Amino acid sequence: MKKSTFFSLFTFHFSLFTATAALAAASPFVLNPYTFVGRITDARGSAFDADRKATLYARDRSSNLLARSSTFRRDDTPNNYALIVPMSSVASSSAAVTNQLLDVSVLDDLGKTWNAVIDPARVGAPGTVSTVDIALVEDLDGDGIDDDLYRELEAIWMNTQDDPSSTPYSPSTADSDGDGVSDLAEALAGTDPSNPDDVLSILSFDPATGSVSFVSAAGRSYTLEAASSLADPAWTPASSTLYTPSTP
Repeated sequence: MKKSTFFSLFTFHFSLFTATAALAAASPFVLNPYTFVGRITDARGSAFDADRKATLYARDRSSNLLARSSTFRRDDTPNNYALIVPMSSVASSSAAVTNQLLDVSVLDDLGKTWNAVIDPARVGAPGTVSTVDIALVEDLDGDGIDDDLYRELEAIWMNTQDDPSSTPYSPSTADSDGDGVSDLAEALAGTDPSNPDDVLSILSFDPATGSVSFVSAAGRSYTLEAASSLADPAWTPASSTLYTPSTP
């Protein structure tokens, strides 16, 4: 009788321990969130922080909404969005885990949804921040210019021509704002082809240190090249030093 009682008691404690361990393993621990920050701009390089507004959404691959945020304007930072993603030790319908891939989209103020604006949108370590600039540009025909902006520039060009049918609009040669840079070059640089005051240019250069300052655009990367002579320049990357552009 005593032996049987001891065995039953041992079995009960073992079952209770197993159930408690399984429950603990399945219960997620809340961790510090992971944050995407940066600037959202349109095809003209205008930021969504004044007249224009946008809303960001972060979803898991099962379409569960994990985070939502609206653009803002602050004087102490050039960024205009912060998307804070909740994290836990176990993936769920309300939190992400490290290295999880998310789908990040933007709903602009015209009611258009832009998908895959951060690719890949991978969650990093809890409590860390990733700076990602987003340019809302759609170039379905692959000519290097946002499709809506192309139609606007083409209309501007046609209105300035005596016979528009004689020479089709060409963004690689047209200069809609007359700043000396073609519409295509400005589109690639992230500047506004219809605004002569918005053009990619060097703001300052210090020969002693080799430092260069220029205004950057969201969603663009830059390579600084140099040549020993402007008479017959052979442009090569200036150095492996990381140059930090200034953002207004």
